[in-house]
Amino acid sequence: MKRTSEVREASPDSSLSFLASGGEMGALMRAHDWTTSPLGDPGTWPQSLRSVVQLMLNNRQLMFVAWGKELAFLYNDGYVPTFGSKHPRALGRPFSEVWSEIWDDIEPLVSRALAGETTYNENLHLVMERNGYPEDAWFTFSYSPVRDESGAIEGMFCAGIETTGQVLAERRLIESEARSRALMNASSDVVYRMSADWTEMRRLDGRGFVADTDQPSVKWIDEYVFSDDRPHVRAVIDEALRTKGVFELEHRVRRVDGTAAWTFSRAVPVLGADGEIVEWFGMASDATERVNAEVALRESEARYRRLFDTIDEGFCVIEFIDGPHGSLSDYVHVEANPAYTANAGIPDIVGKRLREIVTDEADAWAEIYRRVLLTGEPVRFERELVATGRHLELAAFRVEPSERRQVAVIFKDVTARRAAEAALRESEARFRNMADHAPVMMWVTDPSGYCTYLNARWYEFTGQTQKEAEGFGWLDATHPDDKAEAERVFLEANAARRPFRHEYRLRRADGAYRWAIDAATPRVGANGVYLGYVGSVIDIDERREAEDALRASEGRLRELNDTLESQVTARTAERDRMWDTSPDLMLVIEFDGVLRRVNPAWTTTLGYMPDELVGHHVNEFVIPDDHDKTVQAYELAGAAGRPAIEIRYRHKDGSIRWISWVAAPAGDVTYATGRDITADKARQAELTQAQEALRQSQKMEAMGSLTGGVAHDFNNLLTPIVGALDMLQRRSLGGEREQRLIAGATQSAERAKVLVQRLLAFARRQPLQPVAVDVARLVREMADLVATTTGPQIKVVVEADDGLPPAKADPNQLEMALLNLVVNARDAMPDGGTLRISVSANKLRDGAASWLEPAEYVRVSVADTGIGMDESTLARAVEPFFSTKGVGKGTGLGLSMVHGLASQLGGALTIKSNPGLGTNIELWLPQTKAAPEAPAITQDAELPPGRGTALLVDDEELVRLSTADMLSDLGYRVIEAASADEALSVIGNGAHVDLVVTDHLMPGMTGTDLARAVHCHRPELPVLIVSAYAEVEGVAPDLPRLTKPFRKEELAVSIAGLFSANRSNRGVAGCSP
Repeated sequence: MKRTSEVREASPDSSLSFLASGGEMGALMRAHDWTTSPLGDPGTWPQSLRSVVQLMLNNRQLMFVAWGKELAFLYNDGYVPTFGSKHPRALGRPFSEVWSEIWDDIEPLVSRALAGETTYNENLHLVMERNGYPEDAWFTFSYSPVRDESGAIEGMFCAGIETTGQVLAERRLIESEARSRALMNASSDVVYRMSADWTEMRRLDGRGFVADTDQPSVKWIDEYVFSDDRPHVRAVIDEALRTKGVFELEHRVRRVDGTAAWTFSRAVPVLGADGEIVEWFGMASDATERVNAEVALRESEARYRRLFDTIDEGFCVIEFIDGPHGSLSDYVHVEANPAYTANAGIPDIVGKRLREIVTDEADAWAEIYRRVLLTGEPVRFERELVATGRHLELAAFRVEPSERRQVAVIFKDVTARRAAEAALRESEARFRNMADHAPVMMWVTDPSGYCTYLNARWYEFTGQTQKEAEGFGWLDATHPDDKAEAERVFLEANAARRPFRHEYRLRRADGAYRWAIDAATPRVGANGVYLGYVGSVIDIDERREAEDALRASEGRLRELNDTLESQVTARTAERDRMWDTSPDLMLVIEFDGVLRRVNPAWTTTLGYMPDELVGHHVNEFVIPDDHDKTVQAYELAGAAGRPAIEIRYRHKDGSIRWISWVAAPAGDVTYATGRDITADKARQAELTQAQEALRQSQKMEAMGSLTGGVAHDFNNLLTPIVGALDMLQRRSLGGEREQRLIAGATQSAERAKVLVQRLLAFARRQPLQPVAVDVARLVREMADLVATTTGPQIKVVVEADDGLPPAKADPNQLEMALLNLVVNARDAMPDGGTLRISVSANKLRDGAASWLEPAEYVRVSVADTGIGMDESTLARAVEPFFSTKGVGKGTGLGLSMVHGLASQLGGALTIKSNPGLGTNIELWLPQTKAAPEAPAITQDAELPPGRGTALLVDDEELVRLSTADMLSDLGYRVIEAASADEALSVIGNGAHVDLVVTDHLMPGMTGTDLARAVHCHRPELPVLIVSAYAEVEGVAPDLPRLTKPFRKEELAVSIAGLFSANRSNRGVAGCSP
């Protein structure tokens, strides 16, 4: 600190010129009062002292001079900072007084200098009190002796620098490096140093993870980083260089063993005094396990999400909450997959509580899942979700940890499966009934080969009991010598799931063994799953006897060759008798197929005389499709083989005969015996056809049951809708807009009614009113409607001659069926074409058609020249809801309805089609001897109002409400009953009733049963049956029926007809008390 302002400047004195310069200290010395100093006035100082002082003051380096016995202290400006607060009072004071606190440390050095020795000390540590407190300081300096004019040592001179800052910095650097080394040694991470621009790796301690290097490397990125990752690594390095920020990156590296690993690398820049990067210091850790775990977790979560979103089964997670019904008495759906709604029938389930969606069922569902939550035990069960009418198959398990109070549920809708199982049980019952009445033995197995069913014919033939025969017990009825082979053939075929055919001896109930042929085909489900076999067993003992006879004959012929010539004549006569009398065909044929000799059985069996056969090639009498088989047979015989074949021959009258041949060569010819198996083939074909018809019948019956049930329920739903709309129209409620809306709703309801009629027609539950119909006239009268429907691009040709016999049909349903066929034909000809409708009479003889009983029919043909159908489409054409027209362009019920109508009327529907050529659909209707009714001339008439009391019986409340309103409008006082028992109670209690209107299908007693009970007591009381459909076998033919849905006018007409008919015919046949 400069203190020149406090120094009194002395007047210039030439003797003090050595103090003329020297900055602050020179001025201080000139102004100093030296009277108290051992040195005295500077003017008296010796020249040697003056010279060294002048040298000191003119130097900026830290310097001082200690002179005289007390070593008075003189110093320059460079020494001022060293004194701190001791300046300037230290000037001229004794050395030992000025630095008393360090005197013990420096006194030896001072003594050596005063003894004439120059000393040098580097970074000498001293604890100095220059600012009022002890502090560490380091100096590098030298002490030199100073001599007077006589050469004696009078003092010492010091020159030096303070190195405190340097020493402390070096110490901090050493400590920092030591800490860094300790940190690196303690860490398991890779440590590396990089040049300022990252072009050179200066050092890398790989820790066994990557290869070590202590030599600078400029190829480090090629050695440690994979080529695919290098661009990204360089990009991150460039960004760190640009910002002088931290380098951080997770990337792949090459391990010591050359394999790939993941590392997280982080490096920081080391900056110089100028702020520029000197180098980079970094560390890298092995992140392979973590990265692999993260990848595995992401893949697992992705798989879970894909499974969650795509599985067909519904899935949800529920979380229990405490509610007003107690602890854990309710739960909320916290997660659900898209299939939840499809299976449960409840949309937008997430966030909803159990008790707000299924209030009545909540306790039961909560108890099931609460038990899973509390016990941790998974559960599987089936239960109906009453709120949506779905039967569900469910599995539930607790979501861990249990503190989450969550349960996961996976489920699927098995409503259709349950219905199908019921339909299957019914179908199997029908199959067993049919099979038990079949003329052949029949059997069924499961996929393992276990026999689950044998028909009554088997038990009659073998005498086995059901317990003895089922499973593999049927093998016990085979001959002991045939049992092992029969079992092997069956098991091998079952394992390969292929058809099989095998012959063995079967024990009859009387103990005799008969040869039988066992044939079966695999049963395959709709999904292609193998279900087992359905097979039949036919007694072929007579055929085998003939074959044995042929073999015996061959044996005798061989024996004959060995006998004496004397026996030739006798044996020849015997052979000739067998030749002439055998019912089997016998021949001698050359190896080129020319007949050399035939027996009389040829004439009996095929109608040809011997001279029409001998000398001719056998294929002249064989149908062309079997020529190759014949050639192969006689060529095999020519090669010493023994052919056994079945070939079709043409009878002289043109019919076909199946002949089963066995043959053996002898010399230059072949001898063969054949048996007529035409009847056997026919029986086998009938069996195959019966099996196929059974499968088709089961399929169509299941579909019919489903659609019929749906249509029945839908009609019950439509009845109150149609009734309400009819009432609104009749009463003209609302304005024009409201009436227009009501009319639109009525039209939609009528369309729904027509759709239900189609469903019922397919299901064969539509009540028909078959009468004698002039089909030709009905078709001609529809010509204009057909032309309007098809449009101008399609040419319509109608071929319906007068004089054709009438058919048994429902004219309204027949018109609807024909119109459906016309619309299908139109849609199949988008670019136009020809539509031909023809009517003809046909008589089917026995065996002419497998799909119809032999009888007389009227055939209606609807043929188009459209796009046609391929085999797969044709096979499904009559399935309900199957359509090729696209969404919104058809219901898929048209052909199903026509098929159902034909079946109900005792006829059939046939379809022939070829892609690109068109389609011909034929409707076969049974003829009737009754005369068709003349066209009725209808005219509107007012119906008289009703009078009296009507008893209305229906278990559906809404239907009952709608019908009661109609009866009231017709003038009746209405008494309602919800069941037949309730209705009988009303009548039994003496209520006066003039009319009974009752539903047919109700819990307990049906409407027909109610009518019988009512008529037993009151035969004169009119009863009208109202039903969604009327089963022919369930409703008495003479009971009037009205089909749901209906309007008031239709109800009024039915009641009027009921009273009219009741006057001439009262009561129901078969009444019993």
